[in-house]
Amino acid sequence: MKFSWLGCAALTFYASTAQAQMCDALINQSITVSTFEEIAAQLPKVAKKGEFETTEQFEARRLAASNNVPTTPFFVGISKGEGLGQLKYDADAGAFGVTAYVFNATYFSSKLSDAYGSPFRGQKSTWNRMVGVGLKSDSKDIGSYEATNGFGAKTLVKKQIVSEYELFEGFRKGSYEDSNFWPSERGSSGQSIVGQIEMSAADAQNAKPHLRTAVKFVSKAPFYVEAVSSGESPTRDIPYDIIYNTVALIGDMQCAVVYDDRTKTVLWAKETY
Repeated sequence: MKFSWLGCAALTFYASTAQAQMCDALINQSITVSTFEEIAAQLPKVAKKGEFETTEQFEARRLAASNNVPTTPFFVGISKGEGLGQLKYDADAGAFGVTAYVFNATYFSSKLSDAYGSPFRGQKSTWNRMVGVGLKSDSKDIGSYEATNGFGAKTLVKKQIVSEYELFEGFRKGSYEDSNFWPSERGSSGQSIVGQIEMSAADAQNAKPHLRTAVKFVSKAPFYVEAVSSGESPTRDIPYDIIYNTVALIGDMQCAVVYDDRTKTVLWAKETY
């Protein structure tokens, strides 16, 4: 058993080292960053198993679809939230400090774990945390209606569709203090500096408006998932009746990168888990 454990540890170490080297090699290289829609258009949409379809037939259909999936990694851009606002320049250090916040990766919870029709429904547990990153989101008003509570108070309730676009990897055992990309120091909540982008103050001031973030990943089954779920019941304080449309690319994340949007040149890269 001891030999087996050591063998496993060695394989994990070498795999991690190889991935770190692969990410390091991206620095100063030009990359092609795709939008969510551009990547989704290249992926098969495998419908869930039908009522009159055997498991063998379903697996054959899924295997056939996987033959059309690009084998090369994608770089998908992150535009959700205020992550880039957390990329701060330290004039004393002469560098930008990179944290998990920059990638909106301090915490991730997806409705894929409970939405009807999701292949991941019911897989979340106390010991499993969801691993992924929100890429972008948008909302659309679709109407309104008047509702009355048990005390007779009337409220105008707005109906909305909220679309969440995600990159989802799966489930992993780990501390809730860890970010989705890297283990965090206890109590840091993702604020730990995980790297720096060194440049002069003048260059940093010129570059900052053009800095962007992306994730390098390789697609894996089921490749693309779309699931619909309902939000909480509306109240007087939160008068919204929301339908959530969760759309996710499924893949193994490899590297988180910061790049210059003018040249698509990678300025910083680090392997994820």
